[in-house]
Amino acid sequence: MLIGMVCQVCGENSGFYSLCVDCNNLKGQGEITKFESCGKWKKDSKPLCYDCWLESKNLKKDVKAPSTCDKPQIKYTYQNFREKHQENLKVRTKHGLLVSSRIERTIAEFLTDNGIIVQYEPTLILDEQELHPDFYIQAIGIYLEHWESDEPDYVENRRIKEEVYRKHNVKYISLH
Repeated sequence: MLIGMVCQVCGENSGFYSLCVDCNNLKGQGEITKFESCGKWKKDSKPLCYDCWLESKNLKKDVKAPSTCDKPQIKYTYQNFREKHQENLKVRTKHGLLVSSRIERTIAEFLTDNGIIVQYEPTLILDEQELHPDFYIQAIGIYLEHWESDEPDYVENRRIKEEVYRKHNVKYISLH
């Protein structure tokens, strides 16, 4: 029975050290370094480990969390909506999310690549009406709508949706 530690990078037995022999050699070549914030060893160029990144998002002083008293009612029937409209979800992002168009894929990939966690088409209930904004950025409480068409029916639906958002002070970003 071996007693000791496990390598922080590869998970192999490392005796009484935080790195195994192979990872220690890679450290000597500059391929393995420490995260600045927590001191964990890493094999990539990211400045923060995942845990420290999550913590930094929750502790940001310049981002004001939305107040809970004026939040609209959000019903998380995400899976049911996606199953119901599965035939409309034809494009997959590089992160595996199914979306309905190439421009939505571009938006989702941009946000995700920049560390912004989004919900795709959550169900939002306002005035007893079920709305499905394109994206919801929970960390800052903002919806993101991309309007893809200038057809009269689509423009009318957009006008109604934006009117409901304004009536309920829903924060949203509108992309054309």
